[in-house]
Amino acid sequence: MDEEAIRRKAETEEDEAPLLGYFILALCGVQIATYVMAFTRWFMTDHTVFWRGFKELLWVLCPIANFIYVWDWWMVAIEFVSIDMFEYLVDWFEQALALIEKK
Repeated sequence: MDEEAIRRKAETEEDEAPLLGYFILALCGVQIATYVMAFTRWFMTDHTVFWRGFKELLWVLCPIANFIYVWDWWMVAIEFVSIDMFEYLVDWFEQALALIEKK
């Protein structure tokens, strides 16, 4: 390999490293938020029978399964953000079109 190829490969690896780090950090943040929501939901629910409450606690403690346990809370949050974002984008495009028509 010549020096130019080595330098290009090093630059490419440096560019990809922060993106992977941000992705992993985002996944960790989502998992932490999911644990908080799952424990909150588990404590808010009345468990009249031990076995039912214990099964739900197992859902809360499993790393991926707890996302399924609170999926409805996540969907409400995503819907809230997406509706807000959609309205923002519509306003932004209308303003951009108005500026283009002025020129």
